[in-house]
Amino acid sequence: MRSLKEKLHLIEIDYTKLTALERFCASPSTFAFSRIDKSEQTYELAEIALSNDGESLQYLSEDLICQELCEIAVNSTPRSLRHVPRALKTKELCLLASAKEAYAIKYIPSEWMTLELASQLIENTKPNSKNGLERLELREKKWDPEFLKYLKELEEEKPVVICGDFNAAH
Repeated sequence: MRSLKEKLHLIEIDYTKLTALERFCASPSTFAFSRIDKSEQTYELAEIALSNDGESLQYLSEDLICQELCEIAVNSTPRSLRHVPRALKTKELCLLASAKEAYAIKYIPSEWMTLELASQLIENTKPNSKNGLERLELREKKWDPEFLKYLKELEEEKPVVICGDFNAAH
């Protein structure tokens, strides 16, 4: 398969004399966009590139980066969220990216990552009764009632989910 330069040479067109738009339209890919000089980039060219592959955002001239182009990039390729400047990374844009591709959540600022649980999650490691059940009485008469009292207090706020090691093998 011949490259674009080889094809253009066959029809006697000098590749170096093509405009940025002509070169890009001949091969609208991230690689082609990355080779266009930033001074030759236009909003229209960026729009085409980003709608084809949002990863082109990383090669976009800083003068052209705006909210609209970032949205086009993320809509096209959710992982391109990583190239969106912090000042333009809105919650809406992050939600759009993560709704399209779960992996994009990796690029959402941590202070926006709040998780509201419908219940309280308690990790528990219940004391072991030991061989011969030496500590069974301590566990049943002291630890269990105290733990239950604590859970009841928490349950007044919202439901409680307990997980962990209950040491209930015997």
